[in-house]
Amino acid sequence: MNRLKYNFILKPFFLIWDLSGFVIAYIIAWCFQSQNFSIHYITNLFQSNYNDSLTIVVISTVLWISISFILDMQHVPHRKSNEQIFKYFYYPQIIFCLIILLFIIVSNFDTLSRLFIIYYFSSQFIFLLISRVIRITIVRSLRFRGHNTINLSVIADTQICNKINNWITKRPWSGIHMNNINCEELNNTFERYSNIIKDLKVGDYLLLDKDFISDELTYSKIIMLAEDIGIEIFEIIVNTEIKYNLGKKQITQFGPYYTFKHRNQPLKNSINQINKSIFDF
Repeated sequence: MNRLKYNFILKPFFLIWDLSGFVIAYIIAWCFQSQNFSIHYITNLFQSNYNDSLTIVVISTVLWISISFILDMQHVPHRKSNEQIFKYFYYPQIIFCLIILLFIIVSNFDTLSRLFIIYYFSSQFIFLLISRVIRITIVRSLRFRGHNTINLSVIADTQICNKINNWITKRPWSGIHMNNINCEELNNTFERYSNIIKDLKVGDYLLLDKDFISDELTYSKIIMLAEDIGIEIFEIIVNTEIKYNLGKKQITQFGPYYTFKHRNQPLKNSINQINKSIFDF
């Protein structure tokens, strides 16, 4: 499965699956509140007149669709650890609950009990959390089989290449394919570097160590060529002191190394995207 099929088949499926969670949470909340779990009672929930609780479900689905598209919530990152992936999930959930609570207060939904709200929020959170675990498992299984992969080229010394290659080898489910495993073949000429970079496509990764490159002009040409193609450039932070002098550069971890993205894109940060959307709203 290539990236096109992943974006137009799996992502919509994952989104629909998430949205079904709000309907399930609505049913669970009412069943627990009334202590009635019969099929007849559940059927009547949808046959009864439209009420405030159904309004919350509708608003929830619209809000979650917006959050999903803004933050690309259906995507499973290639480089991130489980801890980073779930941290990315928790913050949008908090914002989601706050916005829904604000909507309930502003709309003055007096008929909604606090117990229903607690059950509803708890149920949808648990469902979406389980959904995310299943999603990660499915996507990683596909990547293990060679689908939805990202190509990586490394411009660095042999030691760095070996460490990165070992890191990828231990994580076959990451979906990262390293093009130039043997960095000893690099002869420090722009022609050799350009051949490596031209093997990459839009959205692929380039990891480089600036100190390895012979001169500033070659380094500038590499950056220009990679940016023209649309490659994500990660520059290794060799000196830890430099880490604190990068200004607003986005520091991220790429395997065993701390790196920074050469072109800082603050709106790709989930927290910044949410904050901007709230501010715009």
